[in-house]
Amino acid sequence: MLAMAESPIPYVTKPPSKLLQTKGRETQAKVKATLSQALELKELAFKTAKAIQIEPGSLSDSQEARAVAQAVTSLCKAFADMVTIIRIERGKPLPGSLRPESKAKKSKPKPTTFTEE
Repeated sequence: MLAMAESPIPYVTKPPSKLLQTKGRETQAKVKATLSQALELKELAFKTAKAIQIEPGSLSDSQEARAVAQAVTSLCKAFADMVTIIRIERGKPLPGSLRPESKAKKSKPKPTTFTEE
C-alpha cells in the first residue's frame, strides 16, 4: 500500500473535510479529480483482473503461467492501493484507529474524621 511519503498525490495528508475548509475551489477540484481518477483506476484493475480467467492446465509454458500470475498480483496490488487512496480522500480513518475518549474516573470521597476539641 502507498505510504503517505510515497503518495503521488501531494494533498492526501489531510482529510478532505479539513482540506476543503482551508483552501478554495481549486483544491476542491483537485480532490474531486483525484477521487474520480482513483475510482476509475480501481474499476479498471478489477475488470482487467476479472477478464484474466484461465483454466488450470490451459497454459503450456511455465513462463506464461508465471507472467499471468504476476499480472494478477500487480492488478490486486493496484486495486488495494486505489482503495487506500479513496479512503484517504474521503477522510475515513483505518478501522480501529479512532478510540473513544475514556471517561474520567470518579474519585471516591475521602472519609471525614471528627476530632474532639
